[in-house]
Amino acid sequence: MIKPVKPAFEMQGVVLPLDRIMPIRQVKPEDHTFGKYRSILASIREIGLVEPLVVHPQKGSRTSYLLLDGHMRLKALKELAIAEAACLVATEDDAFTYNDKISRVAPIQEHRMIMKAIEQGVTPEQIAKSLDVEVDRIRRNMNLLEGIHPDAVEMLKDKPITDGALRYYKKVKAVRQLEFCASDGQHGELFPRVCPGAVDCHQPGHAGPAECAQGDQGAEGGGSGPDGKGNGDLGKGFSGVPGQLWRECADVECRAALCEAVD
Repeated sequence: MIKPVKPAFEMQGVVLPLDRIMPIRQVKPEDHTFGKYRSILASIREIGLVEPLVVHPQKGSRTSYLLLDGHMRLKALKELAIAEAACLVATEDDAFTYNDKISRVAPIQEHRMIMKAIEQGVTPEQIAKSLDVEVDRIRRNMNLLEGIHPDAVEMLKDKPITDGALRYYKKVKAVRQLEFCASDGQHGELFPRVCPGAVDCHQPGHAGPAECAQGDQGAEGGGSGPDGKGNGDLGKGFSGVPGQLWRECADVECRAALCEAVD
């Protein structure tokens, strides 16, 4: 027999005065997420509260509520002198799930959200002001997918690929972009393991003649493979990045930083 699923929230939301909501932690300027707080503050100032706070009735009190999720939003509302906020009332006193089960917006999804807002008449300046970022960042995001094949975009749309990684995708032809995406599924990587500097090579595992020119030097001489024939595993991982360091740095952000360092 299938048991009915118990709702996590009461079906009806409530609007509560902020002085009746008790936070269970403090947001401090030295917190590593304080930059995010400034973005939330700007967003609420410009367009209001988008996501309701999550609260749970405090034991022994008929009027007070514990804040389970939304501490930055609560601090921002108080800083803006807003007296009350929309809330969801949780049926369980569980603050862990909200911090553990987080759906992060992938860069390509963020790009599509920005483009949809612009199509509906919102200006880049308004978006930048709402997110507390430079307007140039919004304009760069508008051009994020220029030069990326539509099939590659579809394969990467929910992946945490960085702007720096996409910049190297743009330096190779469409067929190579699709090869990168296909290999990502096998190796769990979102960064091409080939030389980004050229686009005309047709050897397996190569993106261009710049890597081929390195390949015959041998592993000791900076070749790109264990046998010196450029299979992309040893020697040079990217132009100027040692292959051993490249392989050990499997994180996308780390690899992007390596490429920036030698760019």
